[in-house]
Amino acid sequence: MWSKAKNARALQVATTGSTHAVTADPLYPSWILKLRELPCLRDTKGFFRKPADLLRRTPETELLMDVEPFVHGRLDSEGTRPLLTLLGVRDAPTGPDRLLDCLRALAKSESPPAHEVEKWYRRLDQMLDTCSTLDFTNIRSAFKEERIVLTDNAGWTNSAGVFLFPDDEDVLGTSTVRAGVRDLTLCRKIGVAERPTADLAIKWLQSLPSGK
Repeated sequence: MWSKAKNARALQVATTGSTHAVTADPLYPSWILKLRELPCLRDTKGFFRKPADLLRRTPETELLMDVEPFVHGRLDSEGTRPLLTLLGVRDAPTGPDRLLDCLRALAKSESPPAHEVEKWYRRLDQMLDTCSTLDFTNIRSAFKEERIVLTDNAGWTNSAGVFLFPDDEDVLGTSTVRAGVRDLTLCRKIGVAERPTADLAIKWLQSLPSGK
């Protein structure tokens, strides 16, 4: 029923009887515009939400499962996807903020479950493959400025305070990322160094304000 009513046109009729389109841009029918403002779609938990608040399952949105609300599986099919798109259901992530917020919440816990933390690292690692330059910059900045990196000794630090591997001479006081996420490209992309070196130590000392 909806497939024949998904478009609207605005025409100008001349006195001669000829017609031409008023605008080249596509127009949406009033029923689409009305439903966009109503909580008319059920999510995976059974709650009704506005279409723009929902995601449908795609390779890009898969990493936001358990974070963002998704359209109920019975509504998310090949035949209904054109309609979901018209209603404003999203088929791509809006950015990394929700994933980063999950890490920020876990960083406040005294004993965060390691598997849960690693899950969000892996989701962010997936996002880096297709995200925009702006999203990448925001992710890198968050790890640089905030203590959201869980170390092997269950402490939290930023990307500059942790390493991928321990130093060959076992420098005291150095922390490494958890073994379960060392294989992720995320670690190197956010600026985690492989091992502590004298050059890195000097660079850190030079960043300290004079007299501190």
